[in-house]
Amino acid sequence: MPPIDRRRQARLAACQAAYLLDANSGAGLGEALADVKVAAGGKGNAKPDPLLLEFFIDAHARYCLEAERRLEAVMNTPLSGAAPLERAMLRMAALEMLWRPGTPAAVVINEWLEVSRQLGSEESHAYLNAILEKLRASTVWRTDERKIVERFFPCEAGDGLLIGIGDDAAVIATDAGSMAISADTLVAGVHFDEDCDPHLLGRKALAVNLSDLAAMAARPEWATLALVLPKIDEDWLREFSAGWGQMAAEHRLRLIGGDISAGSDLTISVTVGGTPVSEVLRIDSAQVGDDLWVSGTLGEAACDFRACGGLGGDVHSRLLNPQPRVQLGISLAGLASAATDLSDGLLPDLRLLADRSGVGASVVWPQLPIAARLADEDDPDSQLQLAACWGDDYELLFCAAADKRRQIEKLSEEIGVKLSIIGTITDDKSTQISDSQGRQMSLPAAAGYRHLDAGALAAPFARVRRQAGKAGLKVAVAESCTAGMLAAQLAASPGASEFFVGGVVAYSPQAKQQLLGVSAEALAADGPVSEAVARQMAAGVAERTGADAAVAITCWAGPNAGDGQQPGTVWLAAVCADAYIARSLVLAGGRQRVRQQAAAAAALLLAETIGSAIG
Repeated sequence: MPPIDRRRQARLAACQAAYLLDANSGAGLGEALADVKVAAGGKGNAKPDPLLLEFFIDAHARYCLEAERRLEAVMNTPLSGAAPLERAMLRMAALEMLWRPGTPAAVVINEWLEVSRQLGSEESHAYLNAILEKLRASTVWRTDERKIVERFFPCEAGDGLLIGIGDDAAVIATDAGSMAISADTLVAGVHFDEDCDPHLLGRKALAVNLSDLAAMAARPEWATLALVLPKIDEDWLREFSAGWGQMAAEHRLRLIGGDISAGSDLTISVTVGGTPVSEVLRIDSAQVGDDLWVSGTLGEAACDFRACGGLGGDVHSRLLNPQPRVQLGISLAGLASAATDLSDGLLPDLRLLADRSGVGASVVWPQLPIAARLADEDDPDSQLQLAACWGDDYELLFCAAADKRRQIEKLSEEIGVKLSIIGTITDDKSTQISDSQGRQMSLPAAAGYRHLDAGALAAPFARVRRQAGKAGLKVAVAESCTAGMLAAQLAASPGASEFFVGGVVAYSPQAKQQLLGVSAEALAADGPVSEAVARQMAAGVAERTGADAAVAITCWAGPNAGDGQQPGTVWLAAVCADAYIARSLVLAGGRQRVRQQAAAAAALLLAETIGSAIG
């Protein structure tokens, strides 16, 4: 049976499970799948692809609310107005199109049209096609900067251009040989917090560009710097220039020009140039049979982000103070067959290297040099997400023939940089990761950092700001398991004082009673994770703070079950004037992920409730 049949069976099963969830919104997709009998998908009734089913379960738990929001934006009507089966197909198709980047949008649409032919009518087929094409047109190019470049700014080598768009840096011919040139932009709120240490920011602004030169085996020589400044702050500029100068001195690089302009968002644009030492390292020259190597450790930046709750950090933070592997890159000339730097994450950057080279890659999970801080992570999938998919590590990923191993091991000793073999380049043109037993592991639903989609991390909270600001409303939050996560995100929004009153963290049942006025009867009858308790928490914080709108979160974040409820069970409730909405979710993943997703879901619910109240 061809693999496509197994994948279609997985889509059929996910669609049927989503249909069942409309009748039982408190369940998770995994539970609903247990009650599904998959529709016939061909002779022999192929067994659904387990990896694709895992994707749907994970993505539905984490991204369903955002998928509905994006669908409604192109439908211009509530999704609830669609027929139940059409709703199910649209939800699942949107999840796959938006959060499964390895499958082209056109393929996703065609596959879901086949599902609609099997489960729906001709009218459903036409309706589904129209909505999904609108979704593709509105989001695909907007969320992937590489596709924007490929579509609108194509470039071919020639006439002095030796390597063009698609590698870590361009390489041009000069009278003296060749020159590698790279450019990058950092934007406040996307790549760093506005209040982060300007000295470290100056270092990072240059370091991320030097990492690109390292991947090309080029020695840095010069840079230009352009700044967009919301205001002139001499203290900030003094510290930023000191950090920049320190990184420049470490690599003997000169600042030769640039620009300064006024603007609403702090923006830093850097261009660097350097001379390849001998043979240029390319991203598109990996060979089948090559060893796959990575420098340093993976996941350090992700751990820093999680520890500090944002894009700030200190001098020890790999997130804000990465160390470009310039000496390693130069030393790999003549040893490595291909290389790239890890800015977007190991798996997405590896996929790009493999695609550009026309090969595949096989990674062995236990061989990855993950950050020591990830060793105690209670969720293996979270480990994989943070170590292999987060980004901002700025290590080098490179390929080399097996007979180069001893030379590379010796190089590691000489320059004092850990180098680890993590897998092999293959000829099957797919990227896979396997466990210690050789079993293929499921890749995360959304792997890699997308600059143009980075705002989606803050989208639910920004939506609250827009809705409340438009109506002139004040909002407040009541939190249990999230312990201030939602309040912190709302307070981090620009102009937070104009709409955000504050929040109450009430973790224990006693605190819920004393601080929010939750009744003992509700706690006893329904338990602390229930609609009744969530509603009283929301009403209580609104009354005590004088807010016009409020939302409450109460959940079992895990890892253990409580009061008969499975880990990840969440109740949310929001109030605004006469509007009241409550919602129950079952979120997948470890404790930290459940808490993060619960906070984002609560923000979306608050925005939805405000929208219902103001019309």
